[in-house]
Amino acid sequence: FHNIAPIFASTINEAMDRFTENPDILLVVMDAGIPPPPNKITTVPLVRFIREKFAGPIIANASYGPDNYVLMEAGCDHSSTNKDPIPKIEKILGLGN
Repeated sequence: FHNIAPIFASTINEAMDRFTENPDILLVVMDAGIPPPPNKITTVPLVRFIREKFAGPIIANASYGPDNYVLMEAGCDHSSTNKDPIPKIEKILGLGN
């Protein structure tokens, strides 16, 4: 996919570490929840942590639409659904076909 290597994390702390270890990140796609607990918005502190250090695009990417609004208020500047964030990523990075 356009020579872009995704970086994944399973916990908030792991995500903070991965973000800090990779200063060349171009874009962040943020889900609303990293378990536990289930069905809760847990990534607001992570969005704020990243936004303090990162001026680039952060996409709120939750399966439940209203969760994206919460992430946008925390510092995300784009919104997408879990079903297909790829077109949004391509558009933001200017990688359209």
